[in-house]
Amino acid sequence: NLPVTLCEYPLPDSSAVETYLQLLEQIPNYFQEIIAYDKQRSAQGLTAPAFLTAASKEQLATFLSSLRQDKNCFTETFHERLMQLDHISASTRSRYEARNQSAIKNSILPAYETLYCYLTQDTGNLSSTDSSGSDTSQTNNLIESSTPYGLSTFPSGKEYYSLLVQQSTGSNRPVSELISMIDTALQNALGTVLNIALTDQTAYLYYCDDPLETYYESPEAILEALSLMIRKDYPVLSDSPHYTVKQVPDSLAASLSPAFYMIPAIDDYNNNTIYVNPLYTNEENGNLFTTLAHEGFPGHLYQTVYFNATNPSPIRQILDYPGYVEGWATYVEMNIFPYLDYPLEGDSLCKLYQSDTIINLALCSRIDLGVNYEGWTLDDTRHFFEEQGFQDYYAENVYSYVVEAPSNYLSYFIGYLEIEDLKTAYRNLKMEKYSDQNFHKQLLDLGPADFETIRKHILSD
Repeated sequence: NLPVTLCEYPLPDSSAVETYLQLLEQIPNYFQEIIAYDKQRSAQGLTAPAFLTAASKEQLATFLSSLRQDKNCFTETFHERLMQLDHISASTRSRYEARNQSAIKNSILPAYETLYCYLTQDTGNLSSTDSSGSDTSQTNNLIESSTPYGLSTFPSGKEYYSLLVQQSTGSNRPVSELISMIDTALQNALGTVLNIALTDQTAYLYYCDDPLETYYESPEAILEALSLMIRKDYPVLSDSPHYTVKQVPDSLAASLSPAFYMIPAIDDYNNNTIYVNPLYTNEENGNLFTTLAHEGFPGHLYQTVYFNATNPSPIRQILDYPGYVEGWATYVEMNIFPYLDYPLEGDSLCKLYQSDTIINLALCSRIDLGVNYEGWTLDDTRHFFEEQGFQDYYAENVYSYVVEAPSNYLSYFIGYLEIEDLKTAYRNLKMEKYSDQNFHKQLLDLGPADFETIRKHILSD
């Protein structure tokens, strides 16, 4: 994340360039603090599992390989931003370019090399072959299948995880109730797929054999179409925001999400950036359509711009509610399928693709709770996959992820389930006066908060 954040650092004037270059020079000290923190964790018996350390090492090796090239994410993006500064002279621009190259060579590269050396417990010189990215070891093989690695294995781990879940989801429900919610959602989605398989075989076979399709050829075209499509069901923004779609640098693709939205400056929220990772999405299938609905319209970009346009209290820019933010983006992604033109059996296909997304999130969320609250091992996770009727070849990847980022899946799925539950309650309250647009407006006007607070405000009429 650090390289992407720095590559997006705005350079509107010479003062900002000076600040940026000084920040680059502080990275070695920052990484030394990371190492010191990790040593303190290890001294308390909180060492990261070997398979996570190995994965981090491989990611660092790939990044170091690209960082040693003359053209890398730091040089290219810095040059592009400098070229937009019309008021500086060519000699000043050249001087800045040289300082940037020096910072990469003398600050950024050594900092990442030091971190790599620490992970390999090698304080000696780091040769280029050590971090060339050629290490193809299967890090998942380091997971002992009968050993639990989740937070519940630590002293007070279950209690800590319960609090972490509250923070991540914005839900005050006990973990046992969240497990029940996820199990119910999973079984309902599986039931929907089975029912359509039995009653609409044409749609089911298409769903099995073909990816979700869209006729839009570029991310920009998809976002433009979405911004127009949603007007019937979502409030219209007061101003049309500007946005840029960029590709994740190759050196970072393996360790970043399929796509992500960069939170804009609070005093310039109409200028937005979305990154698309070509490893996971492409322009030839509908995954990009739903991904950009999540990240763009009516997802993160739309919700962020809408909220900022309400002129919220500045402190609300600091408060963090992942359950609301990721829950909203997941909710709109689930509800974007009807906007696509299906070649046949549209209603059945819409339900199948929705159910497919729900099943994926429900499986991962349930495993997150199983591993970090109930002490599941990799063997338990494999058994869970098989119990639900799935092959277990994704078990290692999901298990590794929920150990590395406990409760992260829950911010998406529990947030989504809470919004759907709130929507049902709001519909029952308003009855014939209900409309999706009114519900969305209520939720957007209130802005990010925990769901207990949201329910009190929206259902108070």
